[in-house]
Amino acid sequence: KPKKYIIPTLSIPERAYIAGIIDGEGTVTMTKVYPVVSISNTSTILIDWLNTHVGGGLGIIESSESERWKTCYHINWTCGTAIQLLQQVYDFLTIKKPQATLLIEIWEDTKKATKDAGINRFNGISKPPLWLMEKRQLTKTKLTSLNKRGNSL
Repeated sequence: KPKKYIIPTLSIPERAYIAGIIDGEGTVTMTKVYPVVSISNTSTILIDWLNTHVGGGLGIIESSESERWKTCYHINWTCGTAIQLLQQVYDFLTIKKPQATLLIEIWEDTKKATKDAGINRFNGISKPPLWLMEKRQLTKTKLTSLNKRGNSL
């Protein structure tokens, strides 16, 4: 069984800085099942700093639309690592705080449901209860609305 990745404990300035990056350059959302936090930027310096201090999955988006566009780099966290990161930066979030709240709540509900079912996680054999599937869908709908371009406080 692979070892779970634990986000290192961040200093207060690191938490505030990362929260600002998430508010300005990040996406806080979920797939059909699990939470995702991602940051995209054209600066390798920023993405490398995040990878060094927090870890995460790295990627490159090559732009072929226009030769004037720069290559975009991204880093993301999913499942428990996304929640760990959000919990550490939560007090410093402004714009993405509602999304973070929704993800943390659905993650806690999922943990409770798996514990109640006596299993480690839901998979193809063990299905989540109907109430959790409905709450996930509602959460995803709310996140989609909150993440629309032009949406403001």
